[in-house]
Amino acid sequence: MPEPKDTEEDSILKLEPKNLCQIELQITDIDISLRFYEELFGWRAVPIELDNYTVLDFSNDQPFGISLVHRQSDKAIKPPPILYFEGKITDLQNFKEKVSNLKGKFVRGPARLPGYGMVHVVQDPSGNLFGIFSAT
Repeated sequence: MPEPKDTEEDSILKLEPKNLCQIELQITDIDISLRFYEELFGWRAVPIELDNYTVLDFSNDQPFGISLVHRQSDKAIKPPPILYFEGKITDLQNFKEKVSNLKGKFVRGPARLPGYGMVHVVQDPSGNLFGIFSAT
């Protein structure tokens, strides 16, 4: 008996990357966070007025957006989620220095993925965690 095919409605209800519309990173200091993400990844703030939200401009061909959501540190979700940005980092030492200079830090890793590369977990100045994949 053939497997049933997903309907369009089933596809919409699945949490797949193509169905993402927004990623929100909670932050406690807008100026430090903007500098961190702009200098590390080139993501700049979009001039838009949304209370406590700063939308980042990072690519026109992405199906989703990323926003910084300002929260008082006592109202922040603990522990923060871990996001994985997959990409080839050609100069890991330089990247580590930039993270440190921008008040972030490496908190885990490297974890070796045989045949693929290594994963490190980085913490931004507001405590958000994300993984960095470096190909080998």
